[in-house]
Amino acid sequence: MTATPILDRERPLPQSSPHGSEMGVVYIVWLLILTAVVVSVAVGRPSWLRRWLLVDVARLMERNGVVSEALSAAAIALVVSFLMVVVHEVGHVAGGLAAGFRFRSIRAGPLQLDAPIRLSFGPRPGNPFAGDAAMIPVTTEGLVPGGKLLVFGGAAANILSGLGVLLLPMSLSFGSLLFAVLSIGNGLSDLLPFRNVLGVSDGMFLWALFRHRPRAERWLGEMRLRQDVIDGVLPEALPTEFIAKVTALQDDSIDTVTSHALAFIAAYHRHRDDDAARCLEICLTYSSHAQPVLRAALISEAAVFQARRRGRADLAEQWVGDFPSSAPVWMRGRAEAAILEARGDSRAAAAKLSQCDRELAAAPNTPQRAYSLRLLHRWKSELDGIVVP
Repeated sequence: MTATPILDRERPLPQSSPHGSEMGVVYIVWLLILTAVVVSVAVGRPSWLRRWLLVDVARLMERNGVVSEALSAAAIALVVSFLMVVVHEVGHVAGGLAAGFRFRSIRAGPLQLDAPIRLSFGPRPGNPFAGDAAMIPVTTEGLVPGGKLLVFGGAAANILSGLGVLLLPMSLSFGSLLFAVLSIGNGLSDLLPFRNVLGVSDGMFLWALFRHRPRAERWLGEMRLRQDVIDGVLPEALPTEFIAKVTALQDDSIDTVTSHALAFIAAYHRHRDDDAARCLEICLTYSSHAQPVLRAALISEAAVFQARRRGRADLAEQWVGDFPSSAPVWMRGRAEAAILEARGDSRAAAAKLSQCDRELAAAPNTPQRAYSLRLLHRWKSELDGIVVP
C-alpha cells in the first residue's frame, strides 16, 4: 500500500501560508507608461499630444463644463476598456484556433459567448472588466507549440491594435488615444510573469512554454480537465493522457495541489485506491498553498477516503475534527456520511447525504456545484442499492 503519512495522521497537515501578490511589476510598467506620456507633453513631442491635452481638452472643458466633460470621459473610458478586453480575448481565440484548440467560450466583462452560439449576460466575481477565452486542447500532441500561439495571441492583438490606431492617418480623439495607450500598456504588462489572486499572467504562461515544458503542459492539461469537469464528464471518464501530463511534475506550488486533486478524483472513482491515495497525499503535502475552501475540500476528501476505501472510521473522525469553522457545511456532512457508511449504518449515511444535497443546492449556482451534486446523488444511489450509469 502507498505510504501516506499525512493522510494516515502520522504527520500533521501543513499550516496555511500567506498568499502574496506579484502585481508590483505590473504597476511599475503602467507607471513607466504614464511617465512617458507626461514627459512627452512636457517636452512637446509629439506636438499633437501636447496640443490635444493642453489646448483642445481645456477648450472642451470651458465650453461644456468640467463635470460634463468628466462624465463623458468616464463613459468613453468604460467603453474603451471593454473594447480593449474584447480585442485581447479575440486574439487568444484566434491563436487557439490556429493551434487546433477547441473553442469553448469567450468572456469580456459581464458578456459571455459560449459555443456554438449562446450569449449570456451577468456579473462575474473579481475584476468586472476582466476577460477570459476558454480554448481547450483536443490532444496532448503539440501542446507546447499550440500553447504559445494561444497565449501570445492576446498580447499581440492588444499591441498591434494599439499601434495601428496610433499610425492611422487621422486626428486622434480622446477615445482613440486612450484605446491605444490601454491596449499597448495591457499587452506589454501581460507579457510579464506574475501571479495574483485571479490566476497567472500570460507572461508566466509564456515563460513556462519557452523555458519549463512540464509546467506548461501541466497548465494546458488542467485547462482541458477543468473544462471537462464543467461540461459534466464523470471523474472516471477524464482522459488519462491529460491526467498523465498534469501529474508529471511536482513542485512547491498551488498548481501541484490542483493538478493532483483532478487526478485524485479520477483515480478514486476508477477504484484505483493506491493511485488515489498517492495523489491525495501529494495534495495534502503542498496544501499550505491552497485557499481555505480548497483546504476544507481536501480535509473532506481525506475523511471520505479513509472511511469508504480503507474502512478507517477512526482516522476519518480525526480529519473531521480538523474542519475549520468557516468550511462549507456540506463538506463536513459528506465526511460524516462516509463515517456512518464505514460503520454499517447505510440508512443514516443516506439521510446525511440528503441533508448535504439540500445544503449544497442552496449554494450559488456554478458548474462546480452541479458537479458536486451529481456525485452526491450517485453516492446516495449506491447506498440505496441503485446502479447508476
